[in-house]
Amino acid sequence: MNPVTALVIVDVQYDFIDGSLALRNCPAKQDGGEVVPVINKLLEKTKFDVVIYSMDWHPESHISFVNNVQKYPHSSTVSEKSKISRSRTSWQEIVSSQMRLLM
Repeated sequence: MNPVTALVIVDVQYDFIDGSLALRNCPAKQDGGEVVPVINKLLEKTKFDVVIYSMDWHPESHISFVNNVQKYPHSSTVSEKSKISRSRTSWQEIVSSQMRLLM
């Protein structure tokens, strides 16, 4: 059996870089965009057999959507900045936008 190399890129999404859930708005004040050049360098310098991009997904009833926040008992502690935008985008559009970020 031949070994296979893989790079798994998890949750590098616009929301965590410049969107409604940007890491710089969290207590640690991290810049989510700092990971993009690191990923690009890995992709340029290393030949991976497989490259996998993943992103989280939530059902429409999930608390992360602003319309559902009040449905959960602890929702009163959720700040406006941590709520996900009301706009809905197709999975393909999200992946396409993430691929552009990494190029």
